[in-house]
Amino acid sequence: MALLNSKKFEGLSGYGMSNQAARPQTFKKVFITGEPRDGQKVGNMQCMHNFDEGIYLIQNAESFYFIPMFIKQCRECYDDPRKKNPKLIYFSFNPREDSDFPEGSKCFYIFAGAAFTMDKKPYPRKDEPSKAALVYFKLDGIKMGGAIDYLKDISSTTSKLQPISDDPEFEKVVVSWRRFMVKVTVGTAKTDFGNKYVFVLKPEFQIPDEKVVSFMEQSETLRTPFNEQFDLTNYVIRNKRGFGSMKQNVSQVSSETVNEQKLTQEQVSAGNELKDIDLGI
Repeated sequence: MALLNSKKFEGLSGYGMSNQAARPQTFKKVFITGEPRDGQKVGNMQCMHNFDEGIYLIQNAESFYFIPMFIKQCRECYDDPRKKNPKLIYFSFNPREDSDFPEGSKCFYIFAGAAFTMDKKPYPRKDEPSKAALVYFKLDGIKMGGAIDYLKDISSTTSKLQPISDDPEFEKVVVSWRRFMVKVTVGTAKTDFGNKYVFVLKPEFQIPDEKVVSFMEQSETLRTPFNEQFDLTNYVIRNKRGFGSMKQNVSQVSSETVNEQKLTQEQVSAGNELKDIDLGI
């Protein structure tokens, strides 16, 4: 008879060694340090290439530039957000098309693209320094205001520009916000628990039209890696209403899944994006 009953301790299954493959992380998360940590200044922005090894892409930045390649609204819901490790029980990658969602679910934005220094030079990747670092912001909760303000700002900024596409709606929805380099800084917002740090995104420099075309092409190349990183729809176990709990840790996928999802040519070629950037500004 076995000494341990696995069912009794199944709550510990998410904490330990695993031979499962890591979920792809083409884009690295930018965050604001809210409390003292080694090597980090409170109120400054960080982006880690590798958390375990303490390798930074961006360290203690008060500001930097960013060219958005993807802006995506999603909706999610957790079983109990007050818990230290709440479970994701619902996720929608297209919330405007999904009217059946649980009470308590909230929308957020993912902004993903390329990061640049204040000298408008690409931050280099640590694994391939000749290529630009790809980063993302998760704008949720109090930080979602930064996304809303940016979308209003970019709409006003680009409304007077001559279109560079053949379709007005496509120009507004898909092209316009890719026409400017964005300055990212840190601001504060009032909450019931005091002031919290938030991202402030302001369109600052117009990108030459031919470069916009190039970024559109590179965005198309990165579409599959983006979806595979951020679409968590298939990682939620559905109940009768379509809601449930995560199949497994969202940072991992099974080896069977990896084998089924062979690297596409898009993923293989994605490493070539943003290799040679001269924005002319």
